[in-house]
Amino acid sequence: MEARTTLAEINDTTRMASNRMGRISTAVFTLGLGLAAAAMAAPQEPEIAAGSYVRAKDGAVVRNFRDEKGKAVTSLDAGTLLLVHTESRNYYEVSAPTGFPVWVFGKYLTETGTEGVLKVIGNGVRMRPLPESSVDSYPLSTKLNRDDLVQYIDRADSNLSFESDWVQVWSVPHAHGWVSSTDVDLAGDQGVAGKEWTDSLRGLVDVPVKVAPVAAAEPDNAAATDQNPPAAAKIPEEAYRSLAYGKTLLEGAMKKGKDAVEADFDSAIRAFNTVLGMVPETSIVATEANSKLMEAKAFQTSAATRETLAAVESRQAELVKEWAEEKRREALRKTELMGRFMARGWVRKTGRGDDARYFLYWDDTVQEISCESGRYDFDLFLGYELGVRGMILRAASMATDDMPAEVSLLDVSRLEVISGSTGK
Repeated sequence: MEARTTLAEINDTTRMASNRMGRISTAVFTLGLGLAAAAMAAPQEPEIAAGSYVRAKDGAVVRNFRDEKGKAVTSLDAGTLLLVHTESRNYYEVSAPTGFPVWVFGKYLTETGTEGVLKVIGNGVRMRPLPESSVDSYPLSTKLNRDDLVQYIDRADSNLSFESDWVQVWSVPHAHGWVSSTDVDLAGDQGVAGKEWTDSLRGLVDVPVKVAPVAAAEPDNAAATDQNPPAAAKIPEEAYRSLAYGKTLLEGAMKKGKDAVEADFDSAIRAFNTVLGMVPETSIVATEANSKLMEAKAFQTSAATRETLAAVESRQAELVKEWAEEKRREALRKTELMGRFMARGWVRKTGRGDDARYFLYWDDTVQEISCESGRYDFDLFLGYELGVRGMILRAASMATDDMPAEVSLLDVSRLEVISGSTGK
């Protein structure tokens, strides 16, 4: 017998296919929602605050600006200590205690009395990632200034004169570069990291060249004494490190602007005091440390004053708020309904038995009350001042030729005893 497909069978098959597709679509949609929710719930990269110490991950790169297309200034070893100054577009602006290897045009550098140490002889001198001034070698945001000391690394072309050549140096410690936020981790112990930072600062000294005597006839102790380097030569490297560290701390505190608090300047002040305890009072280092110390104290005093004023203003605001609340409560106490009652007054009774009626008297206001539910026995509240809420059963009416005046009647559903005075 030849099989025949009926219209009903075709409809059933279509309906089953449609249901199946509907279930698949629902499943796909649900899966999409789940994936979206999972993506939204994924932990975000924690933001590291300015002034925090971080350590580089393996393969971390410092760049000249905050973009992966920025030119690499240097690659960092895993664990390299960095100080965070700000965050922008998933990049941290950082500095290193030993500085970064950068290129400076020789025209702006001169030799010092210390081998390998160069002095900057201009202001606003740019530091670049490559020995050229092209677009590819965009300079770091930090600039060198007169008398800054840098450590010599290499030259680009020794066939050129020094002042015409590009010179590679280790930058000053406060030079800033950019590193991806995914390439660093917050240092575990910030106190230990801070000490490591101080100990790692590159302390450069400009020691004048020692002049040899003209004739070496007889040893002359007095002359030998004269040939000793001046006081600046006896300044320990730790003093230079502490001075640079104090400057970095002061810069970080000042960047907070009006949000800076008194405690933000304590570390910088301690660093400058440490320097002053290590160097002669007449040395240039002491002069600079004293200047920075006074600057830090001035900013600290300003921050302390702002804190005090803020505390006073906050307390004044609280007192005004308390005073306003008390005035509001006092006004409510003087108000007949106190903001929560439909009627208020002292309870009085007229009549007896079934003819008994109860009234609330408040100055010239009279309100009749009843309790249809039987919940309250007003005989128990005679002479008490009550506040009541409920339903109006009868509105007040004026007297007419046929009817006397009537006060409104309130069926009480809730009452509150205000006082037991019978003075009214």
